[in-house]
Amino acid sequence: MILKILLKYKYIYISIIILIFSLIYTSINFKSKYSIKDNLIEGYIHNYKIDGNKLNIEVIGKEKIIGNYYFKNNEEIYNFKKKYKFGDYVKISCELYYPKESGLFNQFSYKEYLRQNKIYLLMKINTINKTLNNNKIRYSIKNFIVNRIESILLSKKYLYAFMIGEEYYIDSKVKDSYQINGISHLFAVSGSNITFVVMILLKIINKFKYKYLFIFSYVLLYMFLTDFTASIVRSGVFFIVLTLNKIYKWNIRIIDILFITLSLSLIYNPYLIHSVGFQFSFIISMYLIIFQKKILKYKNYIVILIIVSTIAFLSSLPIVLNNFYEFNLLSIFLNLIYVPFVSFILFPLSLICFILPFLDKILFFFTNILEYSSLMFSKIDFFKIIIGKPSFLLIIIYYIVITIIMINPKYLYLLIICLIINKLMYYSFYPSIEFIDVGQGDSILIKLNGNKNVLVDTGGILKYEDSFKRINDFSIGDDVLSPYLKSIGISRLECLIITHGDMDHIGGSEAIMNNFNVNNLFLNGNLNELEKKLIIYNPKYLKDNDVLKINNYIFYILNPSYDTNENDSSIILYFTINNINILLMGDASRIIEEKIIQKYNLDIDILKIGHHGSKTSTSINFIKKTTPYYGIISVGENNRFNHPHKEVLEILNNNNVNVFRTDYYGSIKFIFKDKLLIKTGRKYEG
Repeated sequence: MILKILLKYKYIYISIIILIFSLIYTSINFKSKYSIKDNLIEGYIHNYKIDGNKLNIEVIGKEKIIGNYYFKNNEEIYNFKKKYKFGDYVKISCELYYPKESGLFNQFSYKEYLRQNKIYLLMKINTINKTLNNNKIRYSIKNFIVNRIESILLSKKYLYAFMIGEEYYIDSKVKDSYQINGISHLFAVSGSNITFVVMILLKIINKFKYKYLFIFSYVLLYMFLTDFTASIVRSGVFFIVLTLNKIYKWNIRIIDILFITLSLSLIYNPYLIHSVGFQFSFIISMYLIIFQKKILKYKNYIVILIIVSTIAFLSSLPIVLNNFYEFNLLSIFLNLIYVPFVSFILFPLSLICFILPFLDKILFFFTNILEYSSLMFSKIDFFKIIIGKPSFLLIIIYYIVITIIMINPKYLYLLIICLIINKLMYYSFYPSIEFIDVGQGDSILIKLNGNKNVLVDTGGILKYEDSFKRINDFSIGDDVLSPYLKSIGISRLECLIITHGDMDHIGGSEAIMNNFNVNNLFLNGNLNELEKKLIIYNPKYLKDNDVLKINNYIFYILNPSYDTNENDSSIILYFTINNINILLMGDASRIIEEKIIQKYNLDIDILKIGHHGSKTSTSINFIKKTTPYYGIISVGENNRFNHPHKEVLEILNNNNVNVFRTDYYGSIKFIFKDKLLIKTGRKYEG
């Protein structure tokens, strides 16, 4: 049925050809116009953001290039804001470096994201100096808008979002709640924003001879102000073509106009095909247009809203799963509340507040209602369903099934079957152990037969005294570990074992406890302040000689004693999978290693090297006694501790231990089939 509908329209063939060429074009690896040895970049400021003491600046010179600079004090931040504007020409002294491939399986690749935005190199900035003031009208308009927004204290983060499509300043936890609730699309500038403003402008300039030329100019300017956001490009081009169709009476069908829009957008920027926002915008629009007659046969606004919300939910579901790995059944209901709230209250009020800043407190009141309610709904776990990242083939099947369901809802069971199939894709037919790339820290996932999952440690960022408050604090638990576990279909952990209370082992634990069903939480008995925070989750305590039995697998606890030294209190795990002996040393020192080899006669195949390769661990005697074949070092790139230590690497090399480091290889996964398989998150040729 869907194929019959689409093939009636000639423009779909052109769009498919352009889409294929876009995919081919964007697969080509273009090189930067800069040399990695360049240390002086000249260009003009296209965009910048300040969060705490961190400046993220985007400069256009020979090509677009992004860099970070860290302010030393608040006075330096104030002077920068006062001196530098969008469009100003600058000279930047810097060190250039290549963005690194993601070390995680299934996850967002920042390098790929940059490549899709035609950015090939990054800057570590030393100094910035202005050479010339902005002389471009479009940047002058943007500077005026930003200055106006900055003068509105309470609600400026939402003015940034609605006026120029910049969601960066919305608190990260609030943005996460929008994503969980399936309403994040409401805060991306789109067709509704354009339509609302255009309706007002047409009322004002209705008798003006060149009104449509003025309107088109506004749409193009708005596309620039929002930095050609994917959804606004789709909406803007669609609006212009639709209006021209009406003026010149071309009688082009709306579905054809959508495919013309797709073609023109991809001709302008082929990389849009990879944009999640563009995918959402196009797919949802296509399904709403195709089923427009079905929707409009109902006259009740609430009924129409329910149908539109359901179609939007079903049509966007594969994209949601491909990027976020779970969906929230509440999102259909929540969109019924938030779509009219944002469309008819928040967005119009934002425009009015921009013109009349004294309404700031009123707008702030409504944004608080939005945030508090979204945070509240996001904590309801019952309706959240973790599915995992679907394969491309399954996405195609999803769309066939979803289309059938929209034509006849009685086939809803087909969607459920698809979701179950996707879930089964991640069933553990073979046990595995994965040393997850969490930077400078440890996190180890052990998948056993029968889909029993054990997580040892959760990584975490070591934080130091910093007087600068940031909006977007990075969290290993929420931003790395939880999304990864969801991407491979994990919703439940048989147990979480925290080896000891150092931040780089325990930092992500609260996020894991909050995001997943954890049957058992195990700690060592030497509780420090970080471990005490987990008491609310009713942990159990492991001690020397304890044994854990999980699905016929036996985990032996070897830590000899509790110690005032946190590292030497690490829970040490020894276990065997398919005759492969594995030893996880936590951060235990050489003192503990010596006690272990005196007490046990261990022949190890896979050894998680203690304390990230610090010289306090991994003695020659320990390696000679345990004879590991593989040595895993979980360590962050260019870490401030200079782990792993040269001495440790020499010991391992001299004893023929095959070393895998997470800073080189990313995540390292051992799969226990008939023959041991090793997969790494990134290739390393060193």
